[in-house]
Amino acid sequence: MAHVLLVDGDQNHASLLTNLLQSQGFEVTHAATHARALERLGMRPDIVVLDPDVPDGGGFTALRDLRSAPEGAAVPLLVLTRRGDEIDRVVAFELGADDYVVWPYSPRELPLRLRAILRRSHPRSAPQAGAATKLGRIRLSAAERRMWLDGVAYPMTVAELRLLEVLASTPGRVWSRHALLAEAWPEGDVQLRTIDVHVRRLREKLGPHSDLIETVRGVGYRVGGPYTV
Repeated sequence: MAHVLLVDGDQNHASLLTNLLQSQGFEVTHAATHARALERLGMRPDIVVLDPDVPDGGGFTALRDLRSAPEGAAVPLLVLTRRGDEIDRVVAFELGADDYVVWPYSPRELPLRLRAILRRSHPRSAPQAGAATKLGRIRLSAAERRMWLDGVAYPMTVAELRLLEVLASTPGRVWSRHALLAEAWPEGDVQLRTIDVHVRRLREKLGPHSDLIETVRGVGYRVGGPYTV
């Protein structure tokens, strides 16, 4: 049973959403404030559903702090919000959201979106628990949500890891943004610009190895050749 940490300051909506998710087989822990959400990360939820306007979390502060906390750096996170502007979507993805759903939402669709994120987080195709993908100097582990490069570990969000898995699956291939979107987010309502946001986050995270992901002007992205041998 997947454990959802629901961060929502609206008690009525939180109760409705808790009932919905429990009816779909999820275990739900509710946090009504930003501070309580940070405390409950210690319960090691499988996924976080966050209303970024939760009390004491002003704007996207709660999202940033959840991602900055050691326990929350790689936990899958879905933003559930009334904010529908593109700039809000971009900011949320830049801060590490894995998916973004705007109210009003379909009660049937939301559990499906959560399961899709969890599938990407724990792919069934993995031959055994904790199995990792090895490609040259790169090792990827969905179970641990980490990438190792030359022996150094980098925590990854589900979205970042999935993007790397797709890029690294075919060394030398240049992936267009449309192809990456279709492969990495087949079930999601994700915009093309999201790809660029995740690539930028990955490059910032990798620091001196930011050239791992090469931009092919006018086409898309690929994993740099020197890293795959």
